[in-house]
Amino acid sequence: MKKRIIYLSAISVLFLFSSIVVFTGCQQKAEEPEQSQTTIEQTPEQAYGTEQAAKPEEIEPTVELEGTWTGTFWNKNMTLVIATQTAYSFEGETTVRWTKPVVSKVKGTIDPATLEMKFQDVVDGKDAGSYTGKLSEDKKSFTGQFKLNSGAGNPFNVKLKLQ
Repeated sequence: MKKRIIYLSAISVLFLFSSIVVFTGCQQKAEEPEQSQTTIEQTPEQAYGTEQAAKPEEIEPTVELEGTWTGTFWNKNMTLVIATQTAYSFEGETTVRWTKPVVSKVKGTIDPATLEMKFQDVVDGKDAGSYTGKLSEDKKSFTGQFKLNSGAGNPFNVKLKLQ
């Protein structure tokens, strides 16, 4: 008789547990509204303010920088060769004639509106730094300064002319 009571109790508990699992697991969840993401994309016309705008890399440079620039870095001869240019950026190489020439790859930017030109050494080292300055109105001369990335020392004056 005790076995039968235990058996019926076990079946009742199992039935109760199964009922709870079935009814709570099958509840219909409230539908969540679909979230839509609104993306506002600018057309090239909006971004550049022109009807015939192109992507930045397709815009023709308004300031031609490519070529060889020669001049001085402090009181040393310097050459800047700009090999590639897009509308607002350029890449090239500087050579400063110390006891031994020091050659550095550089990357920079030009602001056609203000004629501000900035470029920096690509490889970081103890002598790496950045150049900031301005082009002349005829866009054939650069006057600026070089500062070490480390912040040590005073800036060096730099003057270059496009050849």
